[in-house]
Amino acid sequence: MFRKQNNGFMLMDTIISVTLLFTCILFLVPGIVQIRIEQERWVIKNEMLTYLNQQLKVKEPMEGKVKVRNKAAHIYIQENGNTLHGCITWTTIKDEEDSICLIGAGDYGTAR
Repeated sequence: MFRKQNNGFMLMDTIISVTLLFTCILFLVPGIVQIRIEQERWVIKNEMLTYLNQQLKVKEPMEGKVKVRNKAAHIYIQENGNTLHGCITWTTIKDEEDSICLIGAGDYGTAR
């Protein structure tokens, strides 16, 4: 009987395998980079929100430039009757302006 000799991978098999591997990498790397950028954007947004919330708890109007996670931001907190209205604005990784605003309600301005 005739037996087919199996000498391992042929050159064509190797070329196809390498091509498939590089194609997968080509499509996966940009997605992973985009996920990292979005993750960093959300971390910074969360830090800005936390900072603004802490400043609203101080219950004092203010305005000025601050640094949060080494990002320059502009914050202002204004009194509106019995509430405080605060916003923080910064430039994102994509060079877009982003901002968050909160309203602090409660016993602001009342004597205890």
